[in-house]
Amino acid sequence: MTAWQPGMRITADRLKTFTPTTTANTGIVTIGTDWTLLDENAVKVSGTAHIFIRLQRASTSLTADAAGNLADTTMFTVNAGWRPNTVFGNERLTFIIADGFGHGSALLASDTGVCAAASWIPSQSITTDRWLRIMLTYAV
Repeated sequence: MTAWQPGMRITADRLKTFTPTTTANTGIVTIGTDWTLLDENAVKVSGTAHIFIRLQRASTSLTADAAGNLADTTMFTVNAGWRPNTVFGNERLTFIIADGFGHGSALLASDTGVCAAASWIPSQSITTDRWLRIMLTYAV
């Protein structure tokens, strides 16, 4: 991989020098309490991580209030080698979560890797009989 230095010119050959890192179903996330990890796939390429997680609620349903808010509920923790770049500090990055019937948001703490469900359709639930999907994409 090209180590970019101040003053270097971008060329087609320099942009082509990358080796993707991929992994499937191991070592990307640690699943949270009351959740079941169904699938995890990831690739790191050109300074960007793309992580697909499929999980299922293992205990009681989570129900959003009338405004769509959920009490932040940890779904999983992204393991150290896959976390966002430190340029984000302790910022919480927002991602979309969906199960095919509903949708909401998840917040990823860039410094700790904790990803929590934060919102859902108002007065609706994340139930135990549906698969929840989330795609994380960020600079590493």
